[in-house]
Amino acid sequence: MSLSHYALANSINEAAAYFAAAKELDAAYYTQDQILKMRKDFEPSNEFSLAAVAFYNKISSVIADALGFPGDAAEYEDFDAWEAAQDNLNGRSGWKHRIANIINNARKNNDGGHGDDNEWRLIMKAINPELEA
Repeated sequence: MSLSHYALANSINEAAAYFAAAKELDAAYYTQDQILKMRKDFEPSNEFSLAAVAFYNKISSVIADALGFPGDAAEYEDFDAWEAAQDNLNGRSGWKHRIANIINNARKNNDGGHGDDNEWRLIMKAINPELEA
């Protein structure tokens, strides 16, 4: 089992709230020349942002707690990657980047979301507003 899957399994309530709030994103997509795009003027609601932050915080907390018990390292195939990500909070493959990927893929795989760069950028903007997503 990966630490990512463990964290996701322990974040079911936050995932459900995020999936419900993220439904608003679906209306922002349109098809042009058979290519799915998101309206450039789309701004997610405060509810979406709060749900994304709550989901991020729960996953982050579960992973941080697990990293506090290095004796369990062999149990999680991605333990070393998460340990390295702690030192790279905002960078590519860093802590926030990895959790945004988990959130984006969770909705794509479990709730029919698009799971594309547009949604990923909105998640990053919610969890890391000081960076331009």
